[in-house]
Amino acid sequence: LHCYNPWREVSAGKNHLTNDQFDYLLEEFISNGVFHVILSGGEPLVNYKLLLYAIPKLLENNISISLNSNVSLITKDKAKQLRDIGLDHILASWYSTDPNTTSHITQVKGAQDKVIEGIKTCIEAGIRMSVNTIVTSHTINSVYEAGKFLAELGVQQFIAHRVIPPAYERSLKEKNPANNLQADEAKETLDILLRLKEEYSINVSTLIGYPLCMIGDLDKYSDFVGRGCPSQSGHRFNINASGDSHTCVMEDASYGDVFKNGLKATYAKTQFWRDNSVFFEGCKSCEYINVCQTGCRMSALATTGNIDG
Repeated sequence: LHCYNPWREVSAGKNHLTNDQFDYLLEEFISNGVFHVILSGGEPLVNYKLLLYAIPKLLENNISISLNSNVSLITKDKAKQLRDIGLDHILASWYSTDPNTTSHITQVKGAQDKVIEGIKTCIEAGIRMSVNTIVTSHTINSVYEAGKFLAELGVQQFIAHRVIPPAYERSLKEKNPANNLQADEAKETLDILLRLKEEYSINVSTLIGYPLCMIGDLDKYSDFVGRGCPSQSGHRFNINASGDSHTCVMEDASYGDVFKNGLKATYAKTQFWRDNSVFFEGCKSCEYINVCQTGCRMSALATTGNIDG
């Protein structure tokens, strides 16, 4: 229900990357010096044959890889096969410690058991597992129990970040109240993560950069300082299976079709992300501006209607 993919309403399930399309992208990656590729979706295990084709080719060209998956489709044979061809890390999703809430969020009956079994299967195959949960006002009370459970399963890293209201919600008159997480609740999540790190020796992180003035004690919260915004740092670019492109994964703006225009020309259209144009004006004099980059710009857009809000 909180899926942030902006194309989900119009093209979910319609576009699947082909081997030929992947070969084109691979040549673009090589010629432009791309050093890391995350295979994502949608759900990449739906396109399993392409994974078997793409992973060895990326690694052969010294491009490191990771996979984003809900792991509900993984089997022992597939996990072993993926590990054998070089996949050593998966970022999976966690929804809630309550099975009914998980089914409600995913819109899939029995999703909880599928996710847990998938995580176990991957760990048994020797694949490192990071698990991310999106924190809403409805799930914040289950974050500690989720981290404890996952640490005991053998997950290496637990990631939790505040929900960013998805693009499709901007046009709705009635907003989802669960997506209105407050600053004190977001900070409480960081305290929970630090407690989990201390008690269970699990690595903790957040995928969304928080404004450092909100965090306050940068020594205490050092695990969450320094990520900034990968889109503003120029470290991230997203290509859909259709060829359509975005800078931030939560962004509904498109910068063109990579298959038609090439990677370099398409990426060049995102320059305004990296020239301080999206900074909030009130942050520009801050000495931490290059570390913080005024926080998550998609959160600003969702809250204020302006990407530089």
